[in-house]
Amino acid sequence: MNSKVVGLGSQRGPLLQVALDITDMRDALRVCRALPLRRVILEVGTPLLKAHGISAIRAVKKESQGRMVIADTKTLDAAEVEVSLAKKGGADGATVSALAPRETVEIFGATCKAKGLLCLVDLLGSSIDARGLATLAKVADVLICHGGIDQGLDPETLGLKVLQLKNSFPGKLVAVAGGITPETTEVLVRSGADIVIVGRHITGSRDPGASALEMLRLLRGQEPL
Repeated sequence: MNSKVVGLGSQRGPLLQVALDITDMRDALRVCRALPLRRVILEVGTPLLKAHGISAIRAVKKESQGRMVIADTKTLDAAEVEVSLAKKGGADGATVSALAPRETVEIFGATCKAKGLLCLVDLLGSSIDARGLATLAKVADVLICHGGIDQGLDPETLGLKVLQLKNSFPGKLVAVAGGITPETTEVLVRSGADIVIVGRHITGSRDPGASALEMLRLLRGQEPL
């Protein structure tokens, strides 16, 4: 098993992943510097990657101070190339879209394993049957239950999806993302999420550090079902 997975799974309570879904590099690094060092994962969001490329991964990694860095590549094709770029930038993990062809997902997972990266499979927009999910779960180190910004899934629906994934694949790490705020954390944590991904509530805050600490307190204060 990937040592990074072992490290994530050994944590008590959900971890906070901060999605740097902004395009200004200076703002992204300002947020990084303000965030707590413990129980926080840094995500180089897709907008930041598209705006600055591999240099965004390098810059966030330089500011990580030991925190895990995920490149949100949302790969759909050319899996080996994109994983290699994420590795070159210093990322600890990368994401592949569940909408990608199965061959792409499998190559992505195999390349991540060979290069020592976490393989995160993003379920955004997917309506995959149980057999398809089982295939993805074999490849993934982390399954991401994701309600998109445009989609706007409510937290109750997201929580139910997380619970279904945890029940179907016991022992598999599940992350959840989708407009999460302090008011919507309880149902997501109680569903059994291992990682809670928060973007705008923290990156758009006047005090990102304080907002992150607030989320961490909420995450630690709830017990999974």
